[in-house]
Amino acid sequence: MSVTVPFMDLKAQVAPLRSEIDAAIKDVVDNTAFILGPRLEKFEKNFAEYCSTLHCAGVDSGTQALHLILRGLGIGAGDEVITVPNTFIATIEAIVYTGAKPVFVDVDPDTWLMDPTKLADAITDKTKAILPVHLFGHPVPFDEIKAVAGDIPIIEDACQAHGARYKGKRIGSLGFAGAFSFYPGKNLGAFGDGGAVVSNDMKLKEFIDSVRHHGQGAKNMHDSIGHTARLDSLQAVILDIKLHQLDNWSAMRRNNAALYKAKLQGSYRMPELVAESEAVHHLFPIQCDDPEGTIAMLRENDVFCGRHYPVSCNLQPALKGIIDDKVSFPVSEELCSGIVSLPMFAELTEEMVDRVCELLL
Repeated sequence: MSVTVPFMDLKAQVAPLRSEIDAAIKDVVDNTAFILGPRLEKFEKNFAEYCSTLHCAGVDSGTQALHLILRGLGIGAGDEVITVPNTFIATIEAIVYTGAKPVFVDVDPDTWLMDPTKLADAITDKTKAILPVHLFGHPVPFDEIKAVAGDIPIIEDACQAHGARYKGKRIGSLGFAGAFSFYPGKNLGAFGDGGAVVSNDMKLKEFIDSVRHHGQGAKNMHDSIGHTARLDSLQAVILDIKLHQLDNWSAMRRNNAALYKAKLQGSYRMPELVAESEAVHHLFPIQCDDPEGTIAMLRENDVFCGRHYPVSCNLQPALKGIIDDKVSFPVSEELCSGIVSLPMFAELTEEMVDRVCELLL
């Protein structure tokens, strides 16, 4: 009898925590403490400590976290922000929201992450930030990027990298600021949308605390044009409970990734980890000659996969007229065209991994 392998299983994650989560939700409802306040502040304190940063500001999404960091740096029309094209479009949207221009550099063919050797050619006097993406939960080669960036602020897109480390340091603590997403399927996921900014910069923390709440400083005094961009208390208490499990879940993901690698090495191309990095394997991608055919074959056998992301962002129609569409990024475009994301979650069993690999081989 064949085993069904879901792409992820949030029910399995939540089940052991259900009574604790239900009690925390009841507390919020009983106290009608839905917006801002001590429950959010408690999670912000705990997540900042977890990330080895001084400050955390909870916001409504990872996209907004990136956007507000850029705003906090004063980035706007006429400026440029360098990032990579093989990412979710939210990375690019955050730049475009400010009025700045996204500038792409291609990725390393081995790690599938920002290639530091291509960064210098992209920097101009208009470059106001560099935005590498810790894609799949794999840390970027931060020191090599920093060596090229110099004094240009580095913003970490850590939306897939909760708890990952580079040279012993938590992702999110390496650059000027880190942006996290708490979308339900993320390694640390809410029961809806959510995000956070972590940083050691007090001015950025104060700016985001204000701008996420309509630019309000003192009550009824609005210092800037802001947003409705708060992380609500219901999500904060859920995330705070899950945070205590995150390192254990990450270890389980690393074990599952090792099982995949041991079986698929030599048959499928997979990204290599940067030296002295510890990944958290939000996703487990492989390269396939026929990705859609592979996904269909697996689905027919009750194994469910995804594609993250099949179209390089420089080819997305939404960016026509915003970026220079005459420039190609061959490594990113090739990787995106062949990518398949295999089932990956903490509760994935060895039997499930064996079934996936049996079908692929």
